Amino acid sequence: MATAVMSMTDIDPISGNLPPGVFQNPAAQYAEPSSQNPSQVDPNDQNFSTNGVSDADQKMLVDIITEYRDSWAQDRLIRIRQWMLNLFYWRGIQVLQWDNATNCWYDALAWSRSQGAQDSGEDTDLERWINPLTLMFGNVFSGVMSQEVPKTVVKPQNADPNLQDTVTAKAAVEAIRIIERKNNMSWMAYSIFEMLYLFGSYFRYTRAVIDGDMFGYDEEPIFEDLEIQTGPHYKCPQCGTETPATSPDGMECPSCGAWMGQESYYAAGEGNRMSMKMAGTKKTPRAGVKWTLISPLEFDVAPTAKGRCPLKQTPIAAWDTEIDLGEAFQMFPKFRDRIVAGSVATTTSIANVEKLARQDAVSALGGATADISLTNPTYSRVWMQPMSYYKKMDWGFADRMMKQFPEGLLISMIGEVVVDIRPANLLKEISHDALYANQGVYCKALANTAKLQCAL
Repeated sequence: MATAVMSMTDIDPISGNLPPGVFQNPAAQYAEPSSQNPSQVDPNDQNFSTNGVSDADQKMLVDIITEYRDSWAQDRLIRIRQWMLNLFYWRGIQVLQWDNATNCWYDALAWSRSQGAQDSGEDTDLERWINPLTLMFGNVFSGVMSQEVPKTVVKPQNADPNLQDTVTAKAAVEAIRIIERKNNMSWMAYSIFEMLYLFGSYFRYTRAVIDGDMFGYDEEPIFEDLEIQTGPHYKCPQCGTETPATSPDGMECPSCGAWMGQESYYAAGEGNRMSMKMAGTKKTPRAGVKWTLISPLEFDVAPTAKGRCPLKQTPIAAWDTEIDLGEAFQMFPKFRDRIVAGSVATTTSIANVEKLARQDAVSALGGATADISLTNPTYSRVWMQPMSYYKKMDWGFADRMMKQFPEGLLISMIGEVVVDIRPANLLKEISHDALYANQGVYCKALANTAKLQCAL
């Protein structure tokens, strides 16, 4: 379990540097696009932008992603079948059958009951033979392994106490402790071991977000214009002193003694000035570093990637998840007329299967998804490494992308609609950990061997 502890303490397993994306993340200068970010609801907001990438180049990027994902789609289908079997057993659903039409498991016992037990009744009698061993072993494994969260250790490159990197390392330890507390590391540790048990590996997304619920709020003053009214007065041409007028015929300046005549006289209302006054306060959400755990069921990378840092070997990494239709409209006001309810990712030929699997993972009955799946669109975020630019052997396109996004990019889509393109470095924003060190980015899960009862 050395690899799991290493990832949990967030020290890079190769360089020993700070957590990927926490301090050197180039995207940390602005918050993640989110419905919780109040600046995102402005139609003129520039946080969502294609960064000048032409429509032709956008299409090329999407074509490259599609070609990669389709090349390993068959491999992923087999893995999804195993992952979903593990999930159902872990949830105590063991009377399962495979539906070749939809490529998914479904609860045969629940289905038989919904049909009024009109068949032979054999399926409905199987409940007394159910022994949720996968669930039991999973609870034991997750509970024992997550009893104590490993402490974070950041070591300077040089032990000289007078050097700057020593001071930085001490500050980094405290910063990571704050980040861990805000992200509820105890709960996250339990979730990590659940994912290792069910899927054999997991991914973590590190980025800056604006989230008042998570990081709190600041009270900021609200100012409004204030007009300062002036009465009849003289303004000294020599020293500039303003003096209330006691005579319309002129007077001496009380400061310097200079004569102030009609040319220095201002009637009431002349020379009024605008200033600002505090009209109240408003709550402004704070920004901070947020971690999100992602299961292999949602995260698609090259299955052949392996080694100490397998993410270096994947040309792209795609994160697909469903969001509420209203949230999509709120997040991307510029594209409200193009976002389609229920749209799926268009960069993979098995998008419908993947969406169904993600819905089944949280549905009441396996294989029976709610109608909400018909309205919630798929939100896809795809990290592209520079190597992927050369996939199509279009050197002009590759040169343009390398010039604009030398470290890689993140392209976001709602269905087929490209809503955002920005510079991003996959290795600084996504970290990965696996149960076994030498089985590749996707390795065998403990749940594969924990179940002792086979599916029908």
